[in-house]
Amino acid sequence: MNGNFKEAHYSQPGSLLGNRVLWLSATKSTMRDAALLAESGAAEGLVVVAGAQSAGQGRAGRNWTAPAWTSLLCSIVLTPTVAPAAFPTLSLLAGLAAAEAIETLAPIRIELKWPNDLWLEGRKLGGILIKARPRGTATATLVLGIGINVSTRIVELPPNATSLAEAGCEPPSLAEVLTALLERLARRYADWIQCDGLADLSSWRARAALLGEVVTVVEAGTVHTGRYLDVADDGALLLECAGTAPRRMVAGDLIRGPRAVSV
Repeated sequence: MNGNFKEAHYSQPGSLLGNRVLWLSATKSTMRDAALLAESGAAEGLVVVAGAQSAGQGRAGRNWTAPAWTSLLCSIVLTPTVAPAAFPTLSLLAGLAAAEAIETLAPIRIELKWPNDLWLEGRKLGGILIKARPRGTATATLVLGIGINVSTRIVELPPNATSLAEAGCEPPSLAEVLTALLERLARRYADWIQCDGLADLSSWRARAALLGEVVTVVEAGTVHTGRYLDVADDGALLLECAGTAPRRMVAGDLIRGPRAVSV
């Protein structure tokens, strides 16, 4: 992280999230910056936001890039006293919070594509990434990364992606998106902590893209095809494959329809 930043506060009274927000004009990765600050003793709720990233991190080692100041690119430091087995449900709830926040700013309906994508009209609007680091015997430090395409133009987006502007919405400012996001996320995070990670996923399921359809899941280089039955309470996708009991998928890429996939 370079020295070109400004600091702000976006937290609501009694909320942990947004008590300190660092806005960077550019950086390699907000995930990396937040992790380094956490290792240096940064308190829970720290948010790092960047106008641009040169090595932004997506799921499965993919890069996340966007033209400067067209997407909300942020990472949040969390230190939950919840068992690591429950971390996948936090990822789902973060996506739910992001969807709810966006809908307060634009007249649209966001779907959630397992495990971590925000979908708008069948295209990717944003994504969630969680990375965990050990921190003592009872807690772990989580860095929660969230990216949302706000004013990005279609020519600047990867295939099958979209932005609020491309969907015909008047794009809000990045500060407005961040404020709405932190407000919704703080509520979902507090509930998740209170129930010790045993979250109610009914609101997530109500937005689940492709639920009930025949889909392909590519997991660790293996291709699985079947009907998308549900998401279990621990966040695993339940896939009904021919001739077998429902298969639990804990990670992977979800693709519409049966298809041969090169891996």
